[in-house]
Amino acid sequence: MKLLWSPVVDAIFSSRIGWRKSWVLPIQMVSGLVMIFSRESADRWLETANIRSISILFFIFVLLAATQDIAVDGWALTLLSRENIGHASTCQTIGMNIGYFLSFTIFLALNDANFCNSYFRSVAKEKGILSLSNYFHFWGWFYLIVTFLLIFKAERPHHNASPLASTSVDLVNVAAEVLSMEADRQN
Repeated sequence: MKLLWSPVVDAIFSSRIGWRKSWVLPIQMVSGLVMIFSRESADRWLETANIRSISILFFIFVLLAATQDIAVDGWALTLLSRENIGHASTCQTIGMNIGYFLSFTIFLALNDANFCNSYFRSVAKEKGILSLSNYFHFWGWFYLIVTFLLIFKAERPHHNASPLASTSVDLVNVAAEVLSMEADRQN
């Protein structure tokens, strides 16, 4: 999906806001707001095993995260100098692993009553220290604060609509070319 979506994210932007910030700011703001406004529902859906609703919610999160990933990757490439461009992959790998650790390992441990009762409490309780609702609330506001701070981050001016595509026809041609190269590579 990212292969087909990335040319769109790369080609459509507001020159007033900035090439990459045109996607990063709204996507991050929507992500934060979805976390804040869905927090109570998400807890209820988990408790009642409402798989359909929780799946739709996390599909929205994944779609937003994939779009943000495309824009942030492009922004990183424009921010880094040529001699430091090789460090982008290392930074991304370190950042992803820290994110996975905080999102999965730490959250699941602090959400588990047995873990919390064993290591943090003298009196056992039925629930962990951190609920999904509290997790969404914290990270939703964190996203919004970071988004607000990004408003003040200057972006290098962008001279062309896109280094690869200048019209929607070019955009489709580039996507078709990338797909045919991938098909040739697999054969």
